[in-house]
Amino acid sequence: MSKVYIAKNAIGQFNAGEEVVGLEDAERIEYLLDIGAIEEANSDDKSKPATKAAAKKD
Repeated sequence: MSKVYIAKNAIGQFNAGEEVVGLEDAERIEYLLDIGAIEEANSDDKSKPATKAAAKKD
């Protein structure tokens, strides 16, 4: 089962805050994580906002 990521910025067909599914290329995933374009989805961690708009509300 592949991991699910959340787009922090618009990436291709995915908008900020949407689940990015289907990523399989490890180098591409690492690159997107490094530049902050995606983050790993973690249903247990509700402390991090998924989008920039949610972060600005604080």
